[in-house]
Amino acid sequence: MAASGLLIFAGDIVHAVFKALKDHFDEYKSAHPLMKTWDPKTSVDTLVPAPVHPAALEYCRKKGLWTPDIHTRNEELAKLIGKAKRNQSSWRRRQICHITLI
Repeated sequence: MAASGLLIFAGDIVHAVFKALKDHFDEYKSAHPLMKTWDPKTSVDTLVPAPVHPAALEYCRKKGLWTPDIHTRNEELAKLIGKAKRNQSSWRRRQICHITLI
């Protein structure tokens, strides 16, 4: 299922994948050159360009990786996404009105 170009996954799937990535990093870190730049300890930080999925967020909280700064940044990103969705919806409504008036 897709929404606004983003895949939406059930929480249990996100939690399992995130847990596997974090807990078994040493087993696959040499699988791809880009993995040399990924650090499981900082994979969720204030530089993440999108809001963290609630299941990943819960995992980070349980592991003590969730900080007030990360929380603030995540909330800011969630608000931006919400605003973008509202703008997109408004644009669609205007397009539909315009088409029906023609």
